[in-house]
Amino acid sequence: MIPKFRIHGDGAELVPYTVPELFFFAGGRTLCFDAAREGDAIGHWHDEIELLYVTEGSMVYNVNGTRCTVHEGEGIFINTRQLHFFEESRCTYRCVLLHPMMLCANTYLEETYITPVTKNAAFPCCILKPEKGKSGGALALIGALFDEADKHNLLRLQSLSYAVWDEIYRLAPKPENTVSESSRLSAVKNMMHAIHSGYAEKLTLEEIAGAGHVCKSACEKLFHTYLHCTPVEYLQRFRLQKAAERLCKTETPVAQIALDCGFSGASYFTGCFKKIYGCTPKAYRSSRKNTKA
Repeated sequence: MIPKFRIHGDGAELVPYTVPELFFFAGGRTLCFDAAREGDAIGHWHDEIELLYVTEGSMVYNVNGTRCTVHEGEGIFINTRQLHFFEESRCTYRCVLLHPMMLCANTYLEETYITPVTKNAAFPCCILKPEKGKSGGALALIGALFDEADKHNLLRLQSLSYAVWDEIYRLAPKPENTVSESSRLSAVKNMMHAIHSGYAEKLTLEEIAGAGHVCKSACEKLFHTYLHCTPVEYLQRFRLQKAAERLCKTETPVAQIALDCGFSGASYFTGCFKKIYGCTPKAYRSSRKNTKA
């Protein structure tokens, strides 16, 4: 899918567009794993809307703390800047991300059709089902967008993007006053960003909570609500995911990677790594090299 955690200054994920002229990404993948082992269990958000279509199997997607099950033949729309991640997933899927700015041809379109959806706190996500007259049209268009992405026909991609947005616009509920929920989500994002930017250093629960301007107990509660784990568990997962990336991409010694990723030593790092990934860091590096070969 998308390389994880290249981030903007505000902590949002920096998406590597496959069609940069239109701020557009398309990708597909087969998932058959415990999400924690692959790093997809790490929560993230981005400025782009996400459209995902499950072609085989099923997946559980967590959006702002709510578990959404997407079955074969269904899809999901995730609005801009929503906190999300995979949970249990055994499926093959197609995914399209597009930045709202590609739809803002003029101020009227932006204010009338784009912003009312992207700023609608009552519409963080929506399951797309194949029933006619409901969200079936959006599902067909996701497939069309995915198929057209490699052809690099920008006019066709732009046209299809407007067509799928028309479907999404029709599904959006009337905006509601959910300021308190949005402020909690903002606090979680700030605390996650503190972890993403400071994982290599010694981080305390008090420091993480401080980034969200909440007390330690509120910090614990917010992480459980939105990420289904403790702040310390999230920090550990993120450190392990960054270490796994470096094991694949560099020849840096395991002991140095452990220290660079915030672990106190190589032996402790190896034990933590094996619990999640099912093998030692050296074995993981070797297996990934063999896969690439």
